[in-house]
Amino acid sequence: MDVKIISIHAMHNPGSVFQAYALQEYLSAEHNVKIIDYRPSYFYSEGSKLKLIVKKILWGRAYRSRNEKFVGFVKRNMNLTAKYESLDSLNSAKLVADVFMTGSDQLWNTDFPCGNDEAFYLSFAKCGKKISYSTSVGKKIIDDVNLSILKSRLPSFDALSVREKSTSEQLKAILEKNVAWVCDPVFLLSASSYARFISKENPIGKKYAMVYLLEASEKLNRVVEYYRSKGLYIVLAGGFTKRCECDLHIKDVGPEDFLSLIYHAEVVISSSFHATAFCHIFHKDFVTFLPETNGERIESLLEESSLENRAIFVDGDLDMKKNDQPIDWFSIDNHLESYIENSKAFLKKELQYA
Repeated sequence: MDVKIISIHAMHNPGSVFQAYALQEYLSAEHNVKIIDYRPSYFYSEGSKLKLIVKKILWGRAYRSRNEKFVGFVKRNMNLTAKYESLDSLNSAKLVADVFMTGSDQLWNTDFPCGNDEAFYLSFAKCGKKISYSTSVGKKIIDDVNLSILKSRLPSFDALSVREKSTSEQLKAILEKNVAWVCDPVFLLSASSYARFISKENPIGKKYAMVYLLEASEKLNRVVEYYRSKGLYIVLAGGFTKRCECDLHIKDVGPEDFLSLIYHAEVVISSSFHATAFCHIFHKDFVTFLPETNGERIESLLEESSLENRAIFVDGDLDMKKNDQPIDWFSIDNHLESYIENSKAFLKKELQYA
């Protein structure tokens, strides 16, 4: 089966890169798979052109090093089509496939440019079957504008699946068709499948807590100090500005660095869905700050794994004794197994009859 996937595969964000890699890698065992190398300009503005310019001026060396790591990873590990930088160029390409697939990541969240981009609703696909896999809206309650866009663009799909349970339920109601709830693509691969990206030695050389993708706050400082009091070295990973008191700040975190730092950490403190996901995969202790917006994807995962106690709410009380209880990974793996197998069954069924 010839499968072409469109996703956010080359943005300089480890989660985006690994979800795209994992979906391609899993499907490639039985199908001819390519990722459509779609790179609209908004991928690289990082939310603000002014902030981007400042980053390049103030942290030029780290910025270039980080970018080189992402470019190299994508080049080595992804099977790509020709590059397309606009919807017009995609339409003109007249791509052919048995299956066109969109997913995963927050491709349908209209708070971001991608959610308003028709490319991620497969408008350019004029042949083959149209499928979404684990695509995310990122919101617990989908607003009317977002719902309107989804209602107008999704009926053309032959099969739909999303990453959050609440999204599945809301879309079923407005579309009056089945919308499967499936796992993020990173769960389709075993922990051992990621071994080649992970350093064999502890990259820090001592026991440490990894802090990733968080904004500075008094609550973060309290969590960091809790783990520091337990004798852990504090490593701030990613970002160019200091978010907390740390012993080491690694600014140029690339995809392999991201996995290695999680794998060797004693605990991961983040607000990242994919950092949380890889903590599940690698059986790492973690606490996750739930973002004030777009936190549904993390809540949905923690609910499924019964690890809601690892969540830290921005406006909630902080009780580290509750957040720091040992995790029974054997039970959690058994619970997640059916969730992952059902997700694989969705893909098998929809690709088998394309």
